[in-house]
Amino acid sequence: MADASPNQTRSVSYPQARGLVLLVGLVALAVVALIMYVRRVDPAEVSATMFFLPVFVGFLFWGVRGGAALGAVATLAYIWIRSPAIDLVGWGELFGLIITRGAGYMAFGLIGGWATEQLRDSITKLDLYDQIDDATGLFNSRSLVEKVDLEKSRANRYEKVFSLVTADLPSPVSLNRRSKRNFLTDLGDRVQRSVRTVDHAVHASEGDKEVLAFVLPETSAEGARIFAGKLSEQVVALAAEHGLSVDPAAISTTVVSFPDDPAGVDQVTARFRRIAVDEFPEAAESFAD
Repeated sequence: MADASPNQTRSVSYPQARGLVLLVGLVALAVVALIMYVRRVDPAEVSATMFFLPVFVGFLFWGVRGGAALGAVATLAYIWIRSPAIDLVGWGELFGLIITRGAGYMAFGLIGGWATEQLRDSITKLDLYDQIDDATGLFNSRSLVEKVDLEKSRANRYEKVFSLVTADLPSPVSLNRRSKRNFLTDLGDRVQRSVRTVDHAVHASEGDKEVLAFVLPETSAEGARIFAGKLSEQVVALAAEHGLSVDPAAISTTVVSFPDDPAGVDQVTARFRRIAVDEFPEAAESFAD
């Protein structure tokens, strides 16, 4: 059979990206401060370097406004730790240094805040339109809703038929996170190799179940039932390869066809619409009935 080929990309949410950037930034600033301390740099300047940390946190979580506000606070804090020296030698000797430090804090906050907002907007836009399931590389629940609507319109216009197959699999709870990820990745690979190019293979998680669904254009209910039987056999075989014992009876499959069973198709679509709303709350309005 031909290979279905949704790209096996792994998307990252904005909170995940922000957490990663925060961790890297904290480590980098800590290393710089440690090097300055070991080299016996003026403690005030070591503290001044550490003042970049709240500015960094500010623009990561609150964008330009947070970066600018924390940049101003950092500037005031630097003036405060330099106040003993100011009392001794006056503003004139330290004015240039204070201005340079303040400009550095503000530039760091403003530029970093702008970059953070651009990253957030880009990732949010990707989340709104992404149709690939991260765990398997198959299509996700949102794509099934759109695909079924498209196939229904096509079937009504050209008097075609299509079938919808779902399979509920018990989630492999006995596996650790890494092993479960490997199982789902292999499941996606196996599914892609077993369907036609025109077929639309979907994976979603619902509670303690992993759900597979397939939109099969120009496939009758009888052909879809044969497909569902072979699918169950493949899942059982793959589970065995991962050291799992899966009872074929535990795999629940449903087969509905259009236009023979429009109510059944609508029921399955409504289920995946609910899953999509849970998975993509920011795009919930697009799944309204």
